[in-house]
Amino acid sequence: MCHQRFAEHPSEQKAGLNVATQRPLRDAAVNGEAGARAWQTLPSWFIFPERDLNIPLAVRRFIAERVSARETSEVPGASHSLPIS
Repeated sequence: MCHQRFAEHPSEQKAGLNVATQRPLRDAAVNGEAGARAWQTLPSWFIFPERDLNIPLAVRRFIAERVSARETSEVPGASHSLPIS
């Protein structure tokens, strides 16, 4: 299931390696103090995969709008692991 949801384009072997070496999410990442919001003062561009099964397109589009992205680009057919796609 992970292979199809996160990285459907690489081989099973490559996807398995990616899953095995992915570090788990830590509580500090969710509960830790955040610094200044760079997106409020720096220009932003937004690129996202069309076929992400983890983060819906509507959410991605909302985030891009919220940060006032100068330009957005959907990558047709790309999965959640955009650099791998």
